[in-house]
Amino acid sequence: MSRILVIENDQDVRDSVSLFLECAGYSVVEGANYQEGFQNLHGDTASAMIADIGTLAHDGQISIQHIRQQVSRFPIIALSGTMSHAQTGGNPIPLGLQPTCTLQKPFTVDELLETIQRAL
Repeated sequence: MSRILVIENDQDVRDSVSLFLECAGYSVVEGANYQEGFQNLHGDTASAMIADIGTLAHDGQISIQHIRQQVSRFPIIALSGTMSHAQTGGNPIPLGLQPTCTLQKPFTVDELLETIQRAL
């Protein structure tokens, strides 16, 4: 069973994503921010991370560098309310993130699950 780390500061979104993933058979570890999410892993690893772009941008570049140092090929699915803003600087994808996939909010359960399957 794949373990997915969900980093999202909006609790409603985080709870919904986690529920969808658990119903699909994934193990889920959550965090309202990068630090909380990795603490909640308790030293274990995750198969992939789903993270809100704004939350990661707020956490800073050190977080992204830490992720990339921790796992050489760590699939990251970046969530954003508006991808056009993420691509043009309104809510920038943090430098160095290089997400495996992006997913624009709002999204359907099918879109979420298809994106995870592509990333893994």
